[in-house]
Amino acid sequence: MERCRSALENFKHYAGGVVCSTAGHTLAVVQSFYPSVKLKPIDGGCARNLSDEQITVLDEEVSDLGIKLVDDLDLFGDADPQA
Repeated sequence: MERCRSALENFKHYAGGVVCSTAGHTLAVVQSFYPSVKLKPIDGGCARNLSDEQITVLDEEVSDLGIKLVDDLDLFGDADPQA
């Protein structure tokens, strides 16, 4: 049982790292296209005037882009350098 708990905690730690890496990559892409954009406000979360439903809609709209960015990351060093 302890091994299962440990495996779950390790997976959560790994998944958190992937999320941070993906978010960083996404913000770097945004900054590269729009250098004048100030990214600091993003640190505070979503705009205060958005409802949970509006946030869900926004999440769904960017889901495919997020998946594409994750697919582009070379997290395990196994990407083909010739590709």
